Amino acid sequence: MKFQKQYLWMAVTADEYELPLIVENTAAALGRKLGVTEDTVRVMEYRGKNERYRRTRKGPMPGFGTRYKVRKVEVDG
Repeated sequence: MKFQKQYLWMAVTADEYELPLIVENTAAALGRKLGVTEDTVRVMEYRGKNERYRRTRKGPMPGFGTRYKVRKVEVDG
């Protein structure tokens, strides 16, 4: 039987330590706490782990990258 991977979605500090600020089970729940949509949380997580997307032409989104970053961490089920 295959088990689906489980993840924790976290808003972490934007410094080198990346200390957790908010931890949620879903991107939607984290988005509600941060006041943004689930899609925004997913995009910021993707852009945060891919060097090419760290900077956009429109500039950084308020809060993201300056106060906190978004991380998705796999947990053992």
